[in-house]
Amino acid sequence: MEGTHPNAEERQAHAFMNFARLLPDEYAKHPFGEHKYGKYGPQTTYAEGCGEPAPQPMWMWEDANELARFHAYGCSECDGKCKGHDTCTDDCHLFGGSCGFGDRADAFRFEKGKRMASEGLCGANMCLTSGHCGAIFEKDRTLVGFGVAMNRRTEQVGNGMTNVYVDGDAPEKYPIVSAAHFDLKVKVHKTDFNRIVNDKNAGASFAFMVVYFSQINPALRGRVWFKGQYHEMYKEAGTNKKGVWISYLQNPNRCEPYFFLFEAQDGTKYRMPQNPKYFFGTAWMPYVFEKDVDRPICDENHYFVREDGSAVANSGPGDKSFAVQPDSNYLYLLSRMFIEET
Repeated sequence: MEGTHPNAEERQAHAFMNFARLLPDEYAKHPFGEHKYGKYGPQTTYAEGCGEPAPQPMWMWEDANELARFHAYGCSECDGKCKGHDTCTDDCHLFGGSCGFGDRADAFRFEKGKRMASEGLCGANMCLTSGHCGAIFEKDRTLVGFGVAMNRRTEQVGNGMTNVYVDGDAPEKYPIVSAAHFDLKVKVHKTDFNRIVNDKNAGASFAFMVVYFSQINPALRGRVWFKGQYHEMYKEAGTNKKGVWISYLQNPNRCEPYFFLFEAQDGTKYRMPQNPKYFFGTAWMPYVFEKDVDRPICDENHYFVREDGSAVANSGPGDKSFAVQPDSNYLYLLSRMFIEET
């Protein structure tokens, strides 16, 4: 998670995809998947294995993340032509004049032994009923990249989402596979909103979600640190070895740092972000059509705690150009405490 830091929308998509990939039957019946994200059925005959549980999830890979975001952004702002998987004609010169996916993928592949196998755009149904379903459920794949980019000219998320599927084994299979926050007003269909928010969660529409996967070290407890304290997470689907964990809370009234902490059967503690100097932030992609969503404007995708005790948003080691956060000392002490405990 120390590379390009997948943005909030990319992490959300990654979490929903792995929920669908690992637990397709539960996903299709869950409010997250039942209406808005794709009742799959007999029509999913595009590829072998569509809708069948995969033996493992797909972890986010930095190179694919950058490639997918480049394409999403390039097409959203393209003055020329941007057709299918091709690079925007304005940018083909960056890849030796080639507009093809293969040359663009090679330029972003920095690690040997990996191959950007295919690219697909997932719609609202998370590809469970589309021609990209086979890529979602490809049983041998363990890496993926998501790209969601801001179109600065229209001030909204441009040209949907781009996914890049990768051939090659994941270098690290960390048990916390996907970790995200999202607003149920956006991610749950109105058919289910009252049932899941008002009836079940006392009006709480803000959700934290983790996909946990480990066949040898099941999760015993999951928590999210948010607004100065830990909140319990509960297994919403699956098992302790392969499950989706959720915590429903009230929407924050300002930008807030957070992180996830899971305790496994052998006593190991798993944190996300993995490096205790990093915290996620409650950033939002500014969809202009979300007129009924009441939440603060927040661009702080993550925070980094520096050695001098200060904390900066959307930055990392060595970058001194960003303003210091008001919670710096608190985040520094929390970071040090976690390091000492583990």
